[in-house]
Amino acid sequence: MNALRAVLVLALLALGARAGGRLARAEYELVGPLARVELETEAGDRVKLAGELSAGERRRVVLAVPGPERAASVKDRAEPRARWAQDDEVARGRVRFLRWLPDADDGLEELPPGLRARSRPPVARDRAAAGLAAACVLAATLAGLFAARRRAAWVLAVGATGGVLAAFVVRGSASALASARVVEGEFGTERWLRVHASAEALILAADELEAPGRLVVDPPTARLEVEQGLASGCVTVRSARARLFWSSWTDAVPTLAFAGNRWRDLELVHARRAGEWSTLGPWKCGAERPAGTPGTPAEGWLLAGLPQGVDVLLARVRDPDGVVWVRLTE
Repeated sequence: MNALRAVLVLALLALGARAGGRLARAEYELVGPLARVELETEAGDRVKLAGELSAGERRRVVLAVPGPERAASVKDRAEPRARWAQDDEVARGRVRFLRWLPDADDGLEELPPGLRARSRPPVARDRAAAGLAAACVLAATLAGLFAARRRAAWVLAVGATGGVLAAFVVRGSASALASARVVEGEFGTERWLRVHASAEALILAADELEAPGRLVVDPPTARLEVEQGLASGCVTVRSARARLFWSSWTDAVPTLAFAGNRWRDLELVHARRAGEWSTLGPWKCGAERPAGTPGTPAEGWLLAGLPQGVDVLLARVRDPDGVVWVRLTE
């Protein structure tokens, strides 16, 4: 049991140690019994810590705490307010703030300027919006229902028809990109940029948090809520009507190039050579590069922000967490 506790503490320490951007790092001492621990900053950002400590159990953890994008110096940051569930019938637990930890260097400033200037995925949450056409259909349906109120069969027919038409004309953002993961690279460089983007809720897996990273929020002043657990290696960042971006660097993949793919199977590949786009389709690891057919990628957002006058390779790959797009320039 002691060994398990030590592993959990180390996991949380590693989790918080790489926070950056809108996330600062605060060290806390937790003494059980504790449940439903919450922190609140001066700006109204919140941290929710899932999990419970039994009576007398003691942990020292590092938590990712939201703050301003350009935070004050460590000594000037205010201590977040803490609250937790308490039971008067048993000994009460304790949540004690120990210190702010220095901001970690995320290494992003060392990446090539061209990579740092790439446009971020245009993520947005799907929302249906009833426009003027839907309002007209609704009005016509109500009028029809009133006119046919004495005939049950007509009422059912008018109501069903109006409902179908209203659903058809409601404008929804069905094509909106709710989340995306992109690796931005330049052939011949040692490090590439990795961006995980999501609208309103961003789930950061344990492997993403192992590397230095930076959380950017659009708009920058949006309030954040961070959820993390005592027994989980992932963190969820939420912010209503905001776009969330976690940026970090990753080692370049020297086995992937225009000349050949000795990296992994690619689900879908597009290429721009000498200014002309073509769709290559799937490209198996170790196989010759497909000839392809002329045409631009259907995923138009991938073209935004790419430099002009250079060759481009776009590849879609899949890992245990889902789809990743790789955008490479030469």
